Amino acid sequence: MSAEQLALYVYDEQGRTPVKKVFLYSSREILSNIEGFKQEPFLYDEDSTGIVKGYARFQQPENPCNGAWEVTSIAGRGLGKILYGLGYSLTPNHRLMPDRHYTSGEAKKAWQGAASKGLRGIPLDNLSGTLTPDNEEDDCELQMPIEYDEEGNIDSSGGPDPLLDVAYEGGELGGGEVAGMRAEHWSTVDELEEAGIPQEEFESWLRKAGSQRFQKDFGSSY
Repeated sequence: MSAEQLALYVYDEQGRTPVKKVFLYSSREILSNIEGFKQEPFLYDEDSTGIVKGYARFQQPENPCNGAWEVTSIAGRGLGKILYGLGYSLTPNHRLMPDRHYTSGEAKKAWQGAASKGLRGIPLDNLSGTLTPDNEEDDCELQMPIEYDEEGNIDSSGGPDPLLDVAYEGGELGGGEVAGMRAEHWSTVDELEEAGIPQEEFESWLRKAGSQRFQKDFGSSY
């Protein structure tokens, strides 16, 4: 699906650090079955959760990490470019990096593809500032820790990982695309409220359905 066919719901969550969750869904599928939703509100079966086409979760790390936010979850076949683009567009410094603890094979391919197309990467250092002791801004938890040989020198077989231990920038979507998808969400909310379905009920369903969407994709891909 293209951006023109999708609605975008953005949910800001506050944990230890700020989190942004994005949900891409088909407003057409929702609005074509308003009566069905009113009679059996928001069932969590295969058909209803399939209305959520894409889901992603972006989290600000506890460390500087060159200003990049982690991509901690992402799901949606064929929507990777839009989902990552939303992450770059909606986070404060427009920078993203892979999850600091684990990257699936599928996600690694996505990072490789983006890097090969010229996405700018800014290397990260470990929390001790081993590589750049005069620069604290790149200090970050590394997926591949720095290792040392028997003489105490940095071993080239260790980290940082040249692909995963990097902050990336330059992948934003056009402002019109983001605004258009968000406007589609608010239009959908208005129509549902006119039909007697409250905004909070609908958005709560989107959050749960998005989580299920990720769990479904996670089980088949990771």
